[in-house]
Amino acid sequence: MLLERVLHHLAPRPGGRYLDATFGRGGHSEAILAAAAANTARGSEPDPRGAALLALDRDPAALPAAAALAEAHPGFRFQRRDFADLDAVLDEIGWARLDGILLDLGLSSPQLDDPAPPDSATAPEPADPSEPGTRPATGSERAADREPAAAPDRERGRGFSFRRDEPLDMRFDPEGGGETAAQLLDRLEEREIADLLHAAGERRSRAIARRIASRRPLRTTGDLRAAVIAVLGPKRGRLDPATRTFLAVRRAVNREAEALAAVLAAAPKRLAPGGTLVVIAYHSDEDRPVKHRFRELAAAAPRTADPAAADPAAVTEPEYEVLTRRPERPDAEERDHNRRARSARLRVLRRRLPDGAVPPATPGATASAPDPAPPATSGATVPAPNAAPPATPTGSAATTTSGATAPAPNAATPTGSAASRRPLPAGAAPTNSEEPAPTPEAAPPATPGAAAPSTPRAVEPVEPAKAAPTPGDAAPPAPGETR
Repeated sequence: MLLERVLHHLAPRPGGRYLDATFGRGGHSEAILAAAAANTARGSEPDPRGAALLALDRDPAALPAAAALAEAHPGFRFQRRDFADLDAVLDEIGWARLDGILLDLGLSSPQLDDPAPPDSATAPEPADPSEPGTRPATGSERAADREPAAAPDRERGRGFSFRRDEPLDMRFDPEGGGETAAQLLDRLEEREIADLLHAAGERRSRAIARRIASRRPLRTTGDLRAAVIAVLGPKRGRLDPATRTFLAVRRAVNREAEALAAVLAAAPKRLAPGGTLVVIAYHSDEDRPVKHRFRELAAAAPRTADPAAADPAAVTEPEYEVLTRRPERPDAEERDHNRRARSARLRVLRRRLPDGAVPPATPGATASAPDPAPPATSGATVPAPNAAPPATPTGSAATTTSGATAPAPNAATPTGSAASRRPLPAGAAPTNSEEPAPTPEAAPPATPGAAAPSTPRAVEPVEPAKAAPTPGDAAPPAPGETR
C-alpha cells in the first residue's frame, strides 16, 4: 500500500537501520531492502552490506515469508512480537536509534482472504509480493459476499472476515493466548458492548448490543453478522452493515488502541536525527491518534536534559516536524488496482537535526574558520588601496610617522594640531606626537578618515585646541623661523 510514497519518505540507504513494525507478508520490508541496496550514500560507493532491517509481526502466518526474506537478505531479521513492545525489542538487539520506522496498521489482505489455519506453512503468497495487503478481490471473494461459504470453514480461519462463516476468534496471535471475540462478547455487559460499538462509529449501537446479548452465545462470524443484519437490514450501499461491528470487536480483542498509543509514544524517541516515522491508517480510529500525536510532537519546544553533559547533542532534544500537512492518499491507479486502498491515509513525522548540526554531506560547515586577511594588509590599520602616496608628509598628526623626517619648512600645520612644533605655553603638557607608530617606515599608510596630505596655501581653518595659542598662530610660520 502506497509503496512509492513509503520509499520516498524513508529514503533507504546503505548502512541505515530500519524497522517494519507490521511485516505482514514482507512486501514493504523487501522493497526497503532493495531500495537501500540500489541507492548510494550521498554519492559514495554503495555499502555491500546494504541496510539492516528488523521486522515485527504477531501473526504466526508471517513466518514463512520472513524465513524466505532472511535467506535472501543478510541484513534482515524478524521477531514475532507486538509493536507495542518496541522499546524492549530494540534494547534486546542493541539498536538505540533508527533511520526509519514504518507502521502499516490494520489487517493485511492475506489475513482477510486466506481462511487457512494460522499454523499452516503453506499459506499462499500475495499475487504481487512488492505490495503486501493490496491484492484486489478475486471472483470467489465477491461471490462469498452473496453466499455463505461451505461448512468446513466453520472449523478454519480466525473470523476476521464476515464473507465466510468462520470461528469467532479475531486474534492476531491465536497461539499467544488471550480472549477470543466469542469469549469477549459473552463476558461484556450489554451496555459495554453498546459503548464499544458506539466508539467505532456505529449509530445504532444500543439496538445491536441488545440483539447480540439476546443471541448469546455467538460462536461464528455468521452468528455475529446475523445479529447485526437483524437490526440494520441487508447491504444497501458500499459498506456491509456488519463492517463497523466487526472492526470494533477486532480492535477490542487485540487491544489495538492501547498498542497504537504505546508505539506512538516510543517510536519517535527511537528515531535518529533526520529519521522518519511513516504511518498508514485505514479508518478514523487509527488515523486520529496518529494525527494528534504528530501535532503534539511538532508543537513541543526543545528541552534541556542535562546542562552538565559533555556531549552537546545529548543536552538539547531535537524537535520534530510533520512532513504531511494533509494525509497522503493513493492515486486513482492504485485505487482501481486495489479496492481496499481507497481508505488508506499516510502521515510522516521526522526528527530534526539538533540545532547547529548539518547534514553529513557538509561536515563542519557551521564551524568553518574565518578567511585570513590578505598578506598585503597584514598588520596594517587600513587596507592597502588607501595608503598615502609617496609624497612628503605634512606636519599634521594624521600623516606623521615614527620614521618620518622633520616636515618641510613651508608645510602647513592646522592651528591647534597635535603635531604643531611651536613653543608650548607655560604649564602646557607636551603632546604624544613623537611616540613611535607601529606602521612600517616605508610607504606609511594613511589613517582612516584622514584627508589627503594638504599643500601649502590650501589649509582649511580648524577650530583651536583647548590650549589656545596667540592670535598670530593662525598664519603659517615665516621662512627661517626657529622651531
